[in-house]
Amino acid sequence: MKKMTLLTAVLTLSASIASADLMYSEGGTATETSGYGDSGVSFQVTQDISVTHLGFYALSLGGADVPYAQLWNVDTNTVLGSVSWTQPETTNDDWNYKALSSAVTLTTGVNYQVQGMAWWVPTYADASGFSYGADITGVSFKHNGGFAGWTPAASPSTGTPGEIATMVNLQYNAIPEPSTWIMMFSGMGLLLVTLRRRK
Repeated sequence: MKKMTLLTAVLTLSASIASADLMYSEGGTATETSGYGDSGVSFQVTQDISVTHLGFYALSLGGADVPYAQLWNVDTNTVLGSVSWTQPETTNDDWNYKALSSAVTLTTGVNYQVQGMAWWVPTYADASGFSYGADITGVSFKHNGGFAGWTPAASPSTGTPGEIATMVNLQYNAIPEPSTWIMMFSGMGLLLVTLRRRK
């Protein structure tokens, strides 16, 4: 019984470390808005995270449309990672996630933004029905001007829209604190000792 309890605890901890989370999940009733343009979601993190994928919500994309998503360090005006989609890579009326060429580590105390451009975009009156990743804080939705083609923006979005656009997102993994790793490996060590004694 003790062996199974220890094994279960270690497996649960390992699974929680490996599981991915989204920056946010939308909720409520969306309206499809055309000509929306450059939009971003600004945020901070409560502990270090590793961003693995960026997402774009595709609505009525044509064959020549090349949507993109960029991850910015807003404080330094620096692009940390970007992805783009060509047809038929995107599924319309759905979220599309694409892996970054390499994962990007985000740290506490820094302002970040995931940003993209869209012609048609789902918008919400407010974010009251939204939920956020456990390690995400300070979320605000941004919007600059109208649609001006699929060229990536030269800087993060700064405008404050009246509505909430859900067109870009990110997928991440929490980076465990050193104490978490110590606890996991200690548990694995105890499990191995227990198994050897039972042989």
